[in-house]
Amino acid sequence: MSAFDIAVTMVDVNQGLSYTVSDKIKIINDALFNPADGLPAVSLSVGVAFTDRENPGQSIFKDADQALYQVKQKGRHGCGFY
Repeated sequence: MSAFDIAVTMVDVNQGLSYTVSDKIKIINDALFNPADGLPAVSLSVGVAFTDRENPGQSIFKDADQALYQVKQKGRHGCGFY
């Protein structure tokens, strides 16, 4: 199985909108994991770090990567927040 790392930068999004991010990732994962067009099932694992996060680490990218690693340790197919 192949894996790709992608960084997405969103403006005007803060921790107060984490539920929106989580809900959207769940909807996307449901569609990807249950394809109706004969394509193989895949899943999306996401690590998120907001600029307004408490106790930031070294960088926002490293913090998001740490959150992603936690999702992968739990079996993938989800969204984690730093």
